[in-house]
Amino acid sequence: MDILQWHNRFEGLRRGRLYLQSRIRNLFESQGLFRAGFRQRVSVFLIPRIVHTTWSLRPWCINLIPDFRCTQHCIYCSNAEVYESISQNRLPIAWNTSMTPSVYLKILDEAKAFMPVIGIVGGEPLLYPHFDDLLCAITSRGMHASLTTNGCLLAEKAETIVMNRLPILGISIDGPPMLHDSIAHSEGSFERARKGIERIRELKRVRNSPYPRIKLILTICSLNQHRITESIRQMIDLEPDIVSVRHPISTSPASIRQSPSQLFNIPCGLTVPFGGRDALTDYREFDGKHIADQLDECIGLLQKNSIQFSIEPSMSRSDTENFYNPTAWKAKKRQCWVPWNLLEVMPNGDTVFCGLHFMHVTGNILRQSIDEIWWGKNMRNVRHYLCDFSPFPVCSRCCMTFADL
Repeated sequence: MDILQWHNRFEGLRRGRLYLQSRIRNLFESQGLFRAGFRQRVSVFLIPRIVHTTWSLRPWCINLIPDFRCTQHCIYCSNAEVYESISQNRLPIAWNTSMTPSVYLKILDEAKAFMPVIGIVGGEPLLYPHFDDLLCAITSRGMHASLTTNGCLLAEKAETIVMNRLPILGISIDGPPMLHDSIAHSEGSFERARKGIERIRELKRVRNSPYPRIKLILTICSLNQHRITESIRQMIDLEPDIVSVRHPISTSPASIRQSPSQLFNIPCGLTVPFGGRDALTDYREFDGKHIADQLDECIGLLQKNSIQFSIEPSMSRSDTENFYNPTAWKAKKRQCWVPWNLLEVMPNGDTVFCGLHFMHVTGNILRQSIDEIWWGKNMRNVRHYLCDFSPFPVCSRCCMTFADL
């Protein structure tokens, strides 16, 4: 073994030691996240799989959708379909409002007993008029928040985010500047996100804080599918802690018509799932082999730069290629465990079991407690169906169903 080989071996051991140290430190600094993650794994791997029951531990995560408004119109996002569905009375008109503080305060006061992660999603969460108060209310109760943003107002909200020690800050970056702006249908959106990231890093240095860890998210779509590697190189220049690539969600009009409306004897709500313009594609425009080649290259590129990397959902190379093949892909025979783990709350306090399709309102947080909804008849009916059958046809390419939770 020559000197260079010995050097590479010791460098690998050194990096492994530093990585282990950082994971141990993060574990003790984020005990709330550790508790929530442990509860999640027990709920997923033990309760429904072995015991086969509709009962569940309390949710490990509660997602709040305080406002559906957004500054961008990304081609892979469903916001336009949400507003269309509200205007056509397929979704409640009350969802076209901003969440009042009384809704999130009731949730946080009840949830403090079991300390879930509180996800703040949208729309664009930073547009929510009570965002600062919401984030402070979460952290003041000892809970951890999760936030994903397009970065449009990140520079203005950076002080609040860093001060409240948000564990991970997710920011959508879908390509180099011009490509990103084209996908978002918003000129200058990349530059606004870049300035926000720089402001976050500056405040972290001033406060000598490791938080938030910056997670950049690339969603594959029809416009950036051939420029994934180029997009990842652009992300590296932004100095993230984590990079995540998400496969798109797609379905067909036929699968939408097989929604569970009659199963639950209630209108299922949104009839176009999360996915925007690309949602109804049959993927004939996509090149699965080229996408898989680029992802392989990106893994090596990010490892070289010591950046944590994830692909959602995690799939083998053959599955990745088949995922984009309209004839080769067959939905995995895996059950959906989301109703055992996660509760979605709409702006008016309505709760749903799926935040991607908004199917089946299970209760309202202003009229019921979290426990009454979580262990109530509506949620148990959903779990009973998913214990006995495969996910609904509309869920065949769902990134949540096939994620290794």
